[in-house]
Amino acid sequence: MPSPNESPGPIVELRNVSFVKRDKRILDDVSWRIEPGTHWAILGPNGSGKTTLMRIVTGLEWPNGGGTVHRLGHQLQDLRALHRSIGWVSHALAARVPARETVLKLVASGRVAELGLRPPIATDATPQDLEDASHLMNRLGLAHFAARTFVTLSQGEQQKVLLARALMAAPLLIVLDEPCAGLDPAAREDFLMLLQAQMTPGGPTLLLVTHHVEEILPGIERTLFMMSGKIVEQGATRDVITPQRIAEAYECEAPELIERRGRVWPVW
Repeated sequence: MPSPNESPGPIVELRNVSFVKRDKRILDDVSWRIEPGTHWAILGPNGSGKTTLMRIVTGLEWPNGGGTVHRLGHQLQDLRALHRSIGWVSHALAARVPARETVLKLVASGRVAELGLRPPIATDATPQDLEDASHLMNRLGLAHFAARTFVTLSQGEQQKVLLARALMAAPLLIVLDEPCAGLDPAAREDFLMLLQAQMTPGGPTLLLVTHHVEEILPGIERTLFMMSGKIVEQGATRDVITPQRIAEAYECEAPELIERRGRVWPVW
């Protein structure tokens, strides 16, 4: 798979995609284009279709209700190669890590693993993989975790390690599915600062799924808002995140939005 800089067009393009489950339309006529190096936030209330949208983007689901998905200009692909080009970070993923897995082996497994974790997850890790994982962890400030087992880390530390694992394969795209859920304020800010540091030229495109507009970092310049399986607005973050849109989506009073250091904080 080419690097983001070599991609000839959008990484992913959804054209009028719909998805149906148990006779319920989860996604309804969704069109979205993800360009290389353009980072997105995906917002919307529970049940709006955010997770299903990410599963369509990553090839874990297909648009069974109509529409097409093009990745790197192609409608159909080798899903194994596709999945190796996509990193996934989620608080839910942590529960699937084997209890005795060391952090170094877990990070190294990111080079060969597909989406998700299938024990034994580090079987195919080579000495070079382990060396490269060690260098990556050193660069991210995580080297002191290498010999520890994953389960002994705090939740915030675990999310950092999962981000390192996602970066191990130099992916085109990283999906962050509510990665800060359950983190205390200090751990959340620590993780977000590590994430901000990955937004460099030539780095992976990031898709951040969140309920919290204050988690949208300055480098995430595009935002997509979903409601009831539809994209109700997409575009520049500063244009999409408005008091009126937040009030409509979450059925609440319109908040005051306060900007600090390139981030927006809602105050009611």
